[in-house]
Amino acid sequence: MEIQERLEAILNQYGLSVHSEEKNEELDSFAFISMIVEIENEFDISIPDDFLTMSFFDVKRLLNYIVSVEESV
Repeated sequence: MEIQERLEAILNQYGLSVHSEEKNEELDSFAFISMIVEIENEFDISIPDDFLTMSFFDVKRLLNYIVSVEESV
């Protein structure tokens, strides 16, 4: 499974999508952190703190970050 598909599978559980520009306003802080931890575990990475603010969370930026980390390994 490709990186985008793996990320999409996790995001869908939380009502988000790689293809959507919308932010899910119903995602509470616990769900947000749970999603981040799940992404970190799936990709065996540590997501930088600047991604850990819901108001600044950008799915496409996160995807680009994961791809860059995966390619550097």
